[in-house]
Amino acid sequence: MSRETEGQLSNILVYPLSGGPGTELNSGFLSSGGGLLHDRTWVAYDSSIDPTTAKNRLSIKRYGRQLSGLWLGGGFDSLAMYRGDSTEPVVQLHYNPEAPVQQLVNEFGELPEVRDAGDTAAEQISSILGVRSARLAVKTNRWLLAAVGPAPAERVVAPLHIVTQASVDALQEVGHLEEDYDFNRFRPSLVFAGNYEPGEEQSWIGRSLKIGNATIHITRATIRCAATGRSSYTGRNHGDVPKLFKAMQQMVDGKSEPVMGVYGYAEIAPGSTEQIKVGMEVLAA
Repeated sequence: MSRETEGQLSNILVYPLSGGPGTELNSGFLSSGGGLLHDRTWVAYDSSIDPTTAKNRLSIKRYGRQLSGLWLGGGFDSLAMYRGDSTEPVVQLHYNPEAPVQQLVNEFGELPEVRDAGDTAAEQISSILGVRSARLAVKTNRWLLAAVGPAPAERVVAPLHIVTQASVDALQEVGHLEEDYDFNRFRPSLVFAGNYEPGEEQSWIGRSLKIGNATIHITRATIRCAATGRSSYTGRNHGDVPKLFKAMQQMVDGKSEPVMGVYGYAEIAPGSTEQIKVGMEVLAA
């Protein structure tokens, strides 16, 4: 690889349901919202909690057993849940695009513009999760494309999360962990493979990278979420494995935090998209 080459794009993932299982793609489209099209379009929320006073997005990771074996598909207008290799969805949900635009969801302190998906969708997600007050909402296109709300660089929920395979492999080795401790633990949008050092992605903060015609700005470290310690397959809690690597420690607000991966956003012109594909080179911008 040349000095300008950072590595290769090895995996692309979208999460149609915010916090839910990811779907791996061979190619995807980056949008003016700074992230991938169809990513985190749908949100499960607790309708018994006032979003203006507290976070009410349901932490889907807590319901791993209920979602075990499911994978999701869909886009702006539908959410489908499949099991195993089946091409027939177990559940397929639609919403009324004429439903009123509201702020029903508090997602990590951010109140996206959404439409409630209706009572049928609420009954389905309540049954799956076992949460009586659960409902589903769909983010509006204009929120997803950053035509309203904060600019991609300023969003609390960063449009992209990036990890390197080198960091994942190093954590698996130092923690003597089984194979299920893979990149899916960290819910990345993009995975880079190449001749990286573990934790090297932290050195990209404040820099920009190129994938094809798309420029990606790296903004901040990803503080490791406690949920990533627990296997969604076995239920075993591996704890703060990133703490075992000094390269995966960052000072955040005066406190040393275990980190894994980096957040960023793609710079895409309004109304445009840029296609990226697995295997494309990752270049220093």
